[in-house]
Amino acid sequence: MQKENVNECCAKCSLKSSNHWRGSFGHGFTLIELLVVVLIIGILAAIALPQYQKAVLKSRFSSLIPTTKALRDGNEIFYMTNGRYARNVSEMDVVAEDSEEMSFEISDDPEYAYVISYHEGLNNNLIMYQKHSEKFAGETHCEALQDDENANWLCEKGMNATQTLGEGLTPGYITYVLEGEGTGEFPPKHLRGDINQDGRVDSSDTNAMVNIMLGKGTCEDWMDMNGDGKCDVTDTNCITNIILGKGDTCL
Repeated sequence: MQKENVNECCAKCSLKSSNHWRGSFGHGFTLIELLVVVLIIGILAAIALPQYQKAVLKSRFSSLIPTTKALRDGNEIFYMTNGRYARNVSEMDVVAEDSEEMSFEISDDPEYAYVISYHEGLNNNLIMYQKHSEKFAGETHCEALQDDENANWLCEKGMNATQTLGEGLTPGYITYVLEGEGTGEFPPKHLRGDINQDGRVDSSDTNAMVNIMLGKGTCEDWMDMNGDGKCDVTDTNCITNIILGKGDTCL
C-alpha cells in the first residue's frame, strides 16, 4: 500500500513538472511582441545603414588617393626632366592602369595641369594639381555631383574640405578644397552646343561645326558633343537635337 502511494505521488510530480515546462515554453510570441521586435530592428537599421553607406563612400574615395598622388609625383619628375608635363600616363615611369572601378586622366595644360581620378561607385572626382600649374598649384580638390547629397557630404564632411569653390572643372559638379588655399579661378563655362559662342544654340552653330570639320576652325574639347575625341557629323546631329528640343542626349 505504501509503495502504491509513493508511485502515485511520483506520477503526480512528473505530471506537474511536465505541465510547468509546457506552460513556460510551449506558447508562441504574441503579435505585439513581434511588432516590438520588428520596430527595434527597423530603428537599428535606420541608424546603422546610412553610416555604413557613408563609410563605404569614404573608403572608395580614399582608394583613389595613393595612385593619384603617385601620378602627380611622377609627373613632377617628368617635368624636371622635360620642362613640361606629360601628355598622358604612358609617357611617365608610373604604372597606373585603369580598372573596372577606377580610371585616371592627366592634363598637361600649363594653366590647369592636374591628375584627375574617378571611381565607378562614386559621384565624386579627385583632382590633384601639379606644382607648376598656373591655377591651383599643388592643391587637392574633391568634386561632387551637385544634386547628390551623399557626394557633397563626402567632400565636405567625410574628407574635411576647407572651403567650397562652386562649380569647377567638371560641369554640374561642385568643387571642394581638400588641400591648398583655393587660389585660382576656373575656365569660363561654355553653353553646350553653342559653337560660335553667341549665347544660344541655333542653326548658326551647326554651320560653325561644319566649318570646323572642313578645317576652317579649331576643334576644342568642349565642342566635342559626344565625347569621342573629334568634331564630326555626329556632333552636328547632337546640336540639331538640342535645337529641335530633343534634349542633350549626346553623352
